[in-house]
Amino acid sequence: GGERDVDYLIVGAGGSGIQTALFLKKYGYTFRILEREDTAGSFWTKFPVFRELISVNKKVANDTQRFRYDWHSMLETPVAMWDVSTEYFPTGKDWHEYMNRVVEDAAIDIEFGTEVQSLATDGTPCVTLMDGSELCAKYRVFVGTGLREKDERYLRAIGGIRYSDMTQDVAVGKRVCILGNGNAGYEVAQNVYKVADRVIVKGKHPTRISAVTKYTGDVRVKFLTTLENFHGKLLDTVVHEDSPFQWADGTDSLLNQTQTEELTRIVSATITANLHQCEVLVLATGFQSVVPGKRLKKRFPAYTDLYAATDNPSIHYVGWLMHRNDFQKGAGGFLSGYRYLIRNLIHHIREEDHGVPYHHHEFNKQQALEHAVHRFQIASDLVILQDG
Repeated sequence: GGERDVDYLIVGAGGSGIQTALFLKKYGYTFRILEREDTAGSFWTKFPVFRELISVNKKVANDTQRFRYDWHSMLETPVAMWDVSTEYFPTGKDWHEYMNRVVEDAAIDIEFGTEVQSLATDGTPCVTLMDGSELCAKYRVFVGTGLREKDERYLRAIGGIRYSDMTQDVAVGKRVCILGNGNAGYEVAQNVYKVADRVIVKGKHPTRISAVTKYTGDVRVKFLTTLENFHGKLLDTVVHEDSPFQWADGTDSLLNQTQTEELTRIVSATITANLHQCEVLVLATGFQSVVPGKRLKKRFPAYTDLYAATDNPSIHYVGWLMHRNDFQKGAGGFLSGYRYLIRNLIHHIREEDHGVPYHHHEFNKQQALEHAVHRFQIASDLVILQDG
């Protein structure tokens, strides 16, 4: 493999890459961060499209409960999100600025413009760059490459507008059809319903509302004016259906699964556009996980209990990519959750790589009861009792 001049490699300088770097720096380990773009947290320079985040930011007097109200700040840094913004719902721009302040404060060196082509599958902690060269670490590689917008090129070919290209001006006086009833779809609806002639939101399943499901990633109440309009006075339209048609027998023998899915979306979108006389068709079908060199068949890559790739135990996934185990249940895919998952992962790795015993406590019954009560009081998330 390539020269192993550092203990660890980190792929991606988003929230998870920076949080991982902060822990490694705390314990004195050397690392390199490889980032494709020219800034840390580049995803947030574009998203959310209408800028306001769904995660909260509030400074409270009781410091032991700080992180229950602060969903953006990282661990092991004195820089807090409210140093950047005092808004309850800050913007993607604020979050991007926060990450870069953390990097500057911690003097973290990031190698910008360095794109990883693929990850090693031979058990070594190595990556291959786009120029064909190989970089390796002494111990492990952390991959925090997160998400990217689904391309939906076939839907764009029939006139669909990507979520990332949507503006309020496009919707003025028009019948706007939005494909996708997650936060992205309802974010668009919330920001265009005042100027659009009519808003039609279509999804593949009933709308999952965060206040009902208790899942942070489901649709937040602040985006639901369109749904309320529909149920209250039929002012707009919200529909869902798995598929409005049946394929003829034998289709599955002519097309592979990917082609069938793409054709299904095209036909479904065309039917929706014609049925509702759409003048603007917005593609808010969500995002997909990114792993260098891999085309994922499922939402998340395959990994072990310690987030190690099943084809290489020296490569670990961090951030959003850790979310498989608690998807639609907990906060493991969001900074408010993965800041703790990464901390625990680092504790395990210190034990395996450097012989440092995993951080633990020993209690008698009374102490265990007192600690349980204390944890409930300070936990960052009362629903799933993160941290403590």
